Amino acid sequence: MIMSQEYWNFLTTLAVWALIALLTYLLLFRWLRTLVARTRFDADNIALRTIRLPLIVGIIAYGLVNALQQLELTATTALFFQNAYVVVLIAAVAYLGWRIVNEVVLRWLTTRAADTDSRIDDLVVPLVVTIGPLAFFLPAFVFLLQ
Repeated sequence: MIMSQEYWNFLTTLAVWALIALLTYLLLFRWLRTLVARTRFDADNIALRTIRLPLIVGIIAYGLVNALQQLELTATTALFFQNAYVVVLIAAVAYLGWRIVNEVVLRWLTTRAADTDSRIDDLVVPLVVTIGPLAFFLPAFVFLLQ
């Protein structure tokens, strides 16, 4: 069975995007991680850890949509994949927002609450940690439903 040119283009484009995702992972999260491990600041380690998953998911999702454009899809199928791509991006951005708040703001609040004598902040910080994801994922879910 001989594959048509459009399928070869699809597979080639998909392979290129998979290679881009792999190189991004290796460059940013293997090589760069060894560099930032030498610094005395923890912020660069937190930043790399925070953006890793959303960035790779975004690259893979875009690569898949880009590769699917090589195929002659029906308008309905193309729209489905475009909508799925938007859903993945919104979920990745919501996850990234929560990770930033969790890794930076809540970490700071936790250390700050431990330094104070007040009991109210010892109760509020765990509550925010528990309810915090809802503040990011519920609006994202509502936005997706639209």
